[in-house]
Amino acid sequence: MTDRICGMLARQGAQTGTLFELAWQNHVENGVQDRFVTATNLVKSKMRKRLEADEKNIAERMSKVVDK
Repeated sequence: MTDRICGMLARQGAQTGTLFELAWQNHVENGVQDRFVTATNLVKSKMRKRLEADEKNIAERMSKVVDK
């Protein structure tokens, strides 16, 4: 099961990487690299905040289970 999940994540990563590369090439050709980098950093920041919130939520739920 782990191999299947890893395979799906690898395919998703390759597809996302392809879209990222195509978008990057388009932005370079149009001379708006700064906008692309800013947008990329914003998405990374939002994803990081969401992940941290999810981890905190899981930790809180697990602490209730462990304390009982």
